[in-house]
Amino acid sequence: SELCRRDIIRHVITQNVDGLHRKSGIQEDKISELHGTINKEYCKGCGMSYLRDFNVRDYSNTERKHKTLRNCVKCGSSLHDTIVYFGEPLPADVMERAKQEANLGDLCIVIGSSLKVSPASWFPRYFIDREKPVAIINLQKTHLDRSSQIRIGGLSDQVMELLMKELNIEIPQFSIHRWISFKVDDLGDHSIIRAKNYNRQKVEISAIKSVTLDLNADKAIFSDMTLETEPLQQIFHGKIHHLNCKISFFGHHQEKDFEFNFADFEN
Repeated sequence: SELCRRDIIRHVITQNVDGLHRKSGIQEDKISELHGTINKEYCKGCGMSYLRDFNVRDYSNTERKHKTLRNCVKCGSSLHDTIVYFGEPLPADVMERAKQEANLGDLCIVIGSSLKVSPASWFPRYFIDREKPVAIINLQKTHLDRSSQIRIGGLSDQVMELLMKELNIEIPQFSIHRWISFKVDDLGDHSIIRAKNYNRQKVEISAIKSVTLDLNADKAIFSDMTLETEPLQQIFHGKIHHLNCKISFFGHHQEKDFEFNFADFEN
């Protein structure tokens, strides 16, 4: 992700579905996830996509159906995972973007791949055909070893650590950042509370598990009201005078609950 941030790496083409590339900080426009990702689902009805902090696949469903049993907050249609299973075609738009990038790059670095699974194994050929260098880092032999200019039979992590040292670039420590948007809109006869979460690229992501509210409004008092379904918002009659809020995350990275009082935001 640091090499992408510095524009040393132009684009990443990956077969991995674990979403770790995105979690590391690589921006969406710098990566082609050929086989999809377990953290993303989309709506076939309106085209909305949702980046989650959990595995979106519904394991009670058969692989070929792809439905996640959640619905789009925009149009209400069923959401589907983006994972490409064996025998299924790869998304045409993702493949086209990967081809474009492969035809523009000056160097192809293959990391931790035996180049046995197509069509991902095709992309180094775009560089070879343009007489651009190819570097292969993999313990196993590949069918393109003799066509590569650099062949390293080592562990990917160790080789990349040596590369970063040679470039005099410090490897940033992995950390999780949660940007939270919490809004209280006073619309006169009613108020709306909205909560959203964003990743480090300011892309909205579903990392909030629940929002618990204690509040006093013009016409009612609410205690331990919990919002767990997106969109995380609630309408109240009249003006909100007092509010305590606790935001709980899914906790895959041991995030602590975040609590605050409405008075914190009065100014």
